[in-house]
Amino acid sequence: MNLRGRTLASLLILCFFLVPAGRADAPAVDSLLAAKKAGQSLPMLRARLDSLRQAEPAQASLWDLLELRFLSEMAPLALEEQLQAFRRKWPDSRYLDWAEWYGLRSQVRLGEERSAVIHGLDLLAERVEPSLEPRMRAQLLALLNAGLPQLAGRSWLPPLDDRREAVWQSLRQERLPRRRIGLVLPLRGRDGALGRIMEQGALELLARHPEAAAWDLRIRDCESDPLIARRQCVELQEQGVDAILLPGLPRYAAAAAATGKAPKVFPWVENTALLPADPTFYQFNSLPESRLQTLFEWAADSLGIRQAISLTPADREGRELETRLTELALERGIELGQPQRYLPGMKDMRRQADNLSLYASAFDSSDAMLIFARAGDMEVLIPQLAGAGPAGWILSDASFMEGLGKREMASYRDSLLLATDWLPSPSFPLWKGYLDDQRDSGRSFQKNEALVFESLRLLLDCGELAHTSGSSFEQVLSGLDLPSAFGGRLRLVDRANATTLPVLWDGRRFRSIGSAR
Repeated sequence: MNLRGRTLASLLILCFFLVPAGRADAPAVDSLLAAKKAGQSLPMLRARLDSLRQAEPAQASLWDLLELRFLSEMAPLALEEQLQAFRRKWPDSRYLDWAEWYGLRSQVRLGEERSAVIHGLDLLAERVEPSLEPRMRAQLLALLNAGLPQLAGRSWLPPLDDRREAVWQSLRQERLPRRRIGLVLPLRGRDGALGRIMEQGALELLARHPEAAAWDLRIRDCESDPLIARRQCVELQEQGVDAILLPGLPRYAAAAAATGKAPKVFPWVENTALLPADPTFYQFNSLPESRLQTLFEWAADSLGIRQAISLTPADREGRELETRLTELALERGIELGQPQRYLPGMKDMRRQADNLSLYASAFDSSDAMLIFARAGDMEVLIPQLAGAGPAGWILSDASFMEGLGKREMASYRDSLLLATDWLPSPSFPLWKGYLDDQRDSGRSFQKNEALVFESLRLLLDCGELAHTSGSSFEQVLSGLDLPSAFGGRLRLVDRANATTLPVLWDGRRFRSIGSAR
């Protein structure tokens, strides 16, 4: 594959070598960047570049530029000398602006903020690559708005000509863009308890996020009225919000549909038909099909399950789920017994629990119960199922976590497997302090509060990525892929989280037994 004709932008986006046919021995750049010590990988990189220069001398300036790009990441101290050589060797290269950009980035990494600003003023005063200008301006604005004492005033600047003075004045007048996030929440009315819990999650996040001062959070109370929610969605978009966060209940999704172009983000979605209803809808929980596929994959391939019985709600969604369970069981060679159903909201499920346990006791360790009750019904089902003395595996989704009680859960040790898209951990950014404060204050863990906490954290990170990359908020959001309490890693594909995580109850907590998929 000839590299000629490929744009530099595509090379930089991919961030690894496009290896021509017959060159499969080329070291992957991503592995070089992941090396713990730059000195261990730099000689390999340079050796590979030398071979490429010999093989394709017409592309020599490109290979020199790529060396600069990786020096800026791995060894910024060595970049200045190489940049000077690039300027002398390729004074008319179309890649010269990119080389200067890598030099500026290295100055920032080395803590040479004054030199970086002066360098940036020189570049912006000239004609630069159009795609680089917003990146350079964003970098200089980030430095000038950071409140660094070494950049206070202007006495440290050299004399500026008219063009550089114009750039300097425009930068000083341009404030770091304040990102705006709208929250349409039912703080009063029938959904008031839910809305207030969600609002608490937003406030908890803003109290901890280091960039909270650069954000404008606009919370609106729709009073549990979808018509008011719809009007507020329109008004927030007229005010230029980057995104709107709403409860994942169908009535609020219907209210937000076709109100404008800003992304509408749902920390969770209860109805799988919502996402296709509007191209601006995003959901941070995974699709039910993804969770079912993960569950059946583990059941058949890892646990060797051969017989199973299911419990689902006795309503339309429950019947659709039952049909899908039957199809997946047939695909995996699992025999399903007589399905069990329950009426949502039931306070006595002992008959269903006894039937499940009776079925399970008729088989050996290769049997399982497939439990798919509504989250609110799990509080009733879990203790009554524990009282029936279940044998064999219990397979379910994250709704099983809603009814957690340590005493009742003792019966499920090492026999409860869930496919979940939600597993909070102190290892995720800002989560340790959040969980510690909850424990120290004696507050009970509220999942809906935590869902908003994590959703807003991701949206704020998304905004920072958009600002530093020069991309739009929506572009970054559409391809978001970050470590998260949403399944261990939130990876948006077609506007929904594409990761699910198999977890096992070990008697004290759920622990991951596989990687996110």
